[in-house]
Amino acid sequence: MLLQFTVENVLSFKEQAVLSLLAAPGVPHAPAQLIQRDGAPGVLRVAALYGPNASGKSNLFKALAFARNLIVEGRRPKQAIGVQPFKLDLGSWAKPSRFEFELMLDRTRWSYGFAATAQRVEAEWLFRDDGGEEVEWFRRSAEDGITVNPAAARDTERLQFLRFIAEGTRAEQLFLTETLERNAAELAPLVAWFRDELTLVEAGEEVAELAGVLASNQGLNAFAANLMRSANTGITGFGFQYPGHLYESAKKHLRDQSSYTMSELFSAMTLFSEPGDLVLLLQHIAPLPDGRSAAVSFGTSEESDGTLRLLHLAPALHRLQDPTASSLLFVDELDRSLHTLLTRHILAAFLSASGPAAGQLLFTTHDTNLLDLTLLPRDSIWFVEKAPDGGSTLYSLAEFKGDQLNQLTGKLERGYLQGRFGAIPFLGDPARLDWTPEGEE
Repeated sequence: MLLQFTVENVLSFKEQAVLSLLAAPGVPHAPAQLIQRDGAPGVLRVAALYGPNASGKSNLFKALAFARNLIVEGRRPKQAIGVQPFKLDLGSWAKPSRFEFELMLDRTRWSYGFAATAQRVEAEWLFRDDGGEEVEWFRRSAEDGITVNPAAARDTERLQFLRFIAEGTRAEQLFLTETLERNAAELAPLVAWFRDELTLVEAGEEVAELAGVLASNQGLNAFAANLMRSANTGITGFGFQYPGHLYESAKKHLRDQSSYTMSELFSAMTLFSEPGDLVLLLQHIAPLPDGRSAAVSFGTSEESDGTLRLLHLAPALHRLQDPTASSLLFVDELDRSLHTLLTRHILAAFLSASGPAAGQLLFTTHDTNLLDLTLLPRDSIWFVEKAPDGGSTLYSLAEFKGDQLNQLTGKLERGYLQGRFGAIPFLGDPARLDWTPEGEE
C-alpha cells in the first residue's frame, strides 16, 4: 500500500508536494476508512483531490503515471527520459525532477525515489525497514555512480551480481528497472507493486477489449453485473457475440463432427477471431403484455456515456476487492459522466466492502457532494491550488484547525464553495465576456 508520494519540479509542481496517506493524529476515523495492521499507524484507504480547473490535480496523476512508466517500461539506449520540469521558472528547467514513494508491502516498508533530467538519472535511492532499523540498500549519484549496500543481498555472490547490474545500468535507465530486466529477486516485490498493483485510469479512458475481459473472467463479470444493477442502469448482465462470418468458419471447422454444442461452436470461433471481434451485448429486461418478461440486448452504442464510464471502471474497481493484493487505483475525474449520487454510491460501496482488502482509491473530482465528514475523514480530503508564481500547492483539510471545521458541521460543501479552504476558481466579471442577448446591440 502507498503511504506517501512526493514530487518536486514536475509539471506544475515547482516546490515539493507531498500526498500522505498516513492517518493524521487527532482526526477521528471509522474502521472502514483505514488499513490497520499489527498496531502500526493507520493508513487511509481513500484520498480525494479537489481544486479548480488548471490547478494541477491531473498533473499529480500524470506525475505518478510517468514514474510508473519509467520504472516498469524503462528507456531504450539514448532515449530521452521525458521528464517535464516546471516551465514558468527558467531556473527550474535545468534542475532535475524528483519523485519519491513510501510503500508498505507485507511487513516491509520501502522508501524509493529518483531524480532525473531529460538526459539522465541524476540520483536514485532505496531504503528498507523490516520493523527494526531502516537500512539503505543502494544509492546513486551522477558523480559517484551506484553504490549497493551489502545488506541488499543474502550472500557475497548475490551482492556481486547486484553490483554487476549496477555497473551495466545506463545513464537514462533506473537501477530498479535494470534489476527487473536482469531478474534480480531481491527487489522483485517492489517492482511488482508498480507493475501489478498500481492502476491508473485517465479521464475518459476505456478498457481495451472489454468484451474479452468480461467473457474470460467470471468473477469480474459477476462484479460488473452487480455494479450495473446497483447503479440502476437497467443492465442485468452481459452477452457476447462474434460476427456472422466467424460462425460459418467455425461450422466448417467442426464439419466432421456429427454434433457439437454451442460451447464447442463458440470455442471454435475463437480460433478464427481477431482482437476486437467479440461484441459485448448489454442485457435488459422488457415486460411483456401477458405479465412475463423478455431479455433484450443492447449494443454499447445504445448506452449512455455515464453507463459506459461505469462499465469501464468496473475492472479496476474489482481489483480493489482482492484481499490478497495491496492495490492502488488512481482515477482522474472519478465523477466524469456520472451522477453525483452514483459517484457517492461507488465510494460508499468501496468503503463498506467487507473482508481484509487493503486496496486504496485515489481520485480527482469536482463533485462537492462528497465533501461530507460522515463519508470521508478530514485527512482524506485534499486541495490543489495555484500559487502566484503559477506553481501548484497541495494540502489537506486536516491542516485546518478543528474548531474552524466544527463551525461547518454539516456545511462543509458550502464552506468549500465559499472559498474557506481555497482551491476554487476566482472568476472575473461576467460582463467582460461581452455576451449580448439576442436582439440587443
